[in-house]
Amino acid sequence: MKKIMLLCLIVLCFAFINQIAFSQSIAIVDLSKIEQEAPLVKSIDKEIEDKGLSYKKELEIRNRFKYLTEAEVKEIIDTVEATQRIKELEAQDDSRNSELIALNQKTPLNDTEKARQTELISMSKKSEENLRNVATGFEKLFNEFAMGKQIELNNQITAATKSVVEEKGFSIALQKGAIIYGGTDITADVMAKLPASL
Repeated sequence: MKKIMLLCLIVLCFAFINQIAFSQSIAIVDLSKIEQEAPLVKSIDKEIEDKGLSYKKELEIRNRFKYLTEAEVKEIIDTVEATQRIKELEAQDDSRNSELIALNQKTPLNDTEKARQTELISMSKKSEENLRNVATGFEKLFNEFAMGKQIELNNQITAATKSVVEEKGFSIALQKGAIIYGGTDITADVMAKLPASL
């Protein structure tokens, strides 16, 4: 009798598991399509590109002006358009560069000229050191910025997918490449739930 009851219990368990398996509906999300077509992704890509261009512009400015103080370089960076002050600073940088070239070609140098030569060389080295430090810092900041944006995007896609799955009564959502056959594609619904930008 115990064997028959155990056998019945096993049959009922299998029937119950089978029923659960057949009652589950699977949603499919095509992440590569979202990556290519969703306005949110394009907006985030633009933000990342703009940040990179901003960093690149500053590095180019720092590379161009080797004989300006850090305050003078920041003044150029903070100025949006070409102004008279930028022209003055460009002329000052060029003048200091020409002055160093002339001092390097002149022999012998008096004490004042030697001090000025040392000062100009020091300015150039300090500028190069600042450039290296800023470039290293920018690389780290840019990577952190891009990673943060990617996390925000993933969170938005997950939230939109969860919302669609719950609204449409699906049991589970899988990435398109994870399933060979079956399921219902909800990619368009997920993209519709995504905001245009963050």
